[in-house]
Amino acid sequence: MVEFVKVQTSDNFVLQGLLFIPDHNSNGVILHIHGMGGNFYENAFVEEMAKEYPKNGIAFCSVNNRGHDYLSNIKRPDGSSQRVGSAYEIFEDCILDIEAWIDFLYKKGFKKIHLQGHSLGCPKVIYYQARKQDQRIETIILLSLPDMYGIYLQDFKNDQQRITELEKLQSLKDKDILGRWIWGEYPLSKKTYLNFFQKKSNVNVFPISDKNGNFSILAKIKNSLILILGSEDDAVVGDVKECLEIVKSKAVSSNNVQLKIIEGAEHGFEGFEKELVSSVVSFLI
Repeated sequence: MVEFVKVQTSDNFVLQGLLFIPDHNSNGVILHIHGMGGNFYENAFVEEMAKEYPKNGIAFCSVNNRGHDYLSNIKRPDGSSQRVGSAYEIFEDCILDIEAWIDFLYKKGFKKIHLQGHSLGCPKVIYYQARKQDQRIETIILLSLPDMYGIYLQDFKNDQQRITELEKLQSLKDKDILGRWIWGEYPLSKKTYLNFFQKKSNVNVFPISDKNGNFSILAKIKNSLILILGSEDDAVVGDVKECLEIVKSKAVSSNNVQLKIIEGAEHGFEGFEKELVSSVVSFLI
């Protein structure tokens, strides 16, 4: 059974998604949080999850957060809207989005919630649980977890280039869009850029490439963790296996951390959707 679902956040944004329910009764559900500029339907692996998770007795809820797509007008209950999307989102607001979806699923009767993030969704789900310590969350699934600040630094040949860009921002207003698209793909406002790309930003949950990186947010997670990376993931700075081992060693409060590398897969797992989904299922069942 498939349901079109929507929630209202505590700050009055309306968000949409799809809920796929097994034919037989299940109290377990995977809540999927998409990555930067993404949405609840675009990644090819979402379709595979929508088929296979319910076959294995696990409901699947793939949803939008306020950072969906590059630019989006998100409705409010009174009929008004606000321009958000990845260009204007503030990372810490992910708590409001995730909490609204968890509240919804819990009220639907799902007492066992597995929180799954892809790409930017990974720091979001970790940040949420570190702050909320939500007892309704059982497992956290991290797909293509990114070293956000590390890959940001790769955009520059040297520190002076980065400093020059930051200096240029001084003449912009908070809502002005930068002339340079991040990684050649993402248009960002000045406010979002500064919120995301500072060394001490909360988005920097996995500072793998920084020898003195602060993993204090990850260290607060007590839940079981499933970490899956493609061997060709370009959001990883360094050797994929070493990166996973570093993250595992920093998850000091979790007593169950499962690691998986999918050989040949890139950031979006294109062409490796079946292996990705079967890996998650094998860890959960």
